[in-house]
Amino acid sequence: MYIKKLKETLDKVDFSNLNKIVDAIQNSKSIAIIGNGGSASTAEHMACDLNLLGYNATSLNSISTITAFANDYNFDEIYMRQIDNLKPDLLIAISASGNSPNIIKAVATLIMVGMTTISFTGFNGGQLKDNTDFNIHVPINSYEIVEDIHLIISHMIKCELIKRKQ
Repeated sequence: MYIKKLKETLDKVDFSNLNKIVDAIQNSKSIAIIGNGGSASTAEHMACDLNLLGYNATSLNSISTITAFANDYNFDEIYMRQIDNLKPDLLIAISASGNSPNIIKAVATLIMVGMTTISFTGFNGGQLKDNTDFNIHVPINSYEIVEDIHLIISHMIKCELIKRKQ
């Protein structure tokens, strides 16, 4: 049953980096959030929530921008090129597999320049899990459950930021 598996998986998630992630968001001036597929929707949702709380957050998932960069350059560069233009000081990368080439490329580039990077991953975490400053990993091989829990994590961050502002 889906709900049972969701609950079991939530109990296995290590949330020890949550406060560090909230600190990084609080201390940032500009946040870029990226993700593919369902993770792109979570990135959009998270950017909206952060903006409503007064943070400067941008989801780099505009379909017109993505297709323009993919057409003119390469799909693997859609996020890196936008980040070059935006110059945020914090990147949140959401990837169920942790192996999306366009996300890996963006994170690798940002690590070289010293930008703070956060990731939400699933499955075995892929390359992304161990290559960001802070990670929350959902240990299950189910896109549906991983994506549900990534949205829950986003809401947990929002709630913690609201609590700190009170």
